[in-house]
Amino acid sequence: MTHRYFIRHGDYTECLRDRLANTGEIKADVLIASPMKRAKASAELLAPALGLPIVFEKDLEEWVCDDGTLTPSEFSARWN
Repeated sequence: MTHRYFIRHGDYTECLRDRLANTGEIKADVLIASPMKRAKASAELLAPALGLPIVFEKDLEEWVCDDGTLTPSEFSARWN
């Protein structure tokens, strides 16, 4: 059976790292992360607790409309 754990980056990543290091409750085979700045930083905090290298996957990057490449309606249409 395959299990997937999705971890959102944020202020609690360090708490999660400590929890995983202490409990070993997640036995992951691979750690995949977006190469975007905050996701990369979070993965770098968690990797030692999981004992895994990070596989950065460009396809996990967030869609951004703030950079002018998409109008807000085009951005919303992608999610519908």
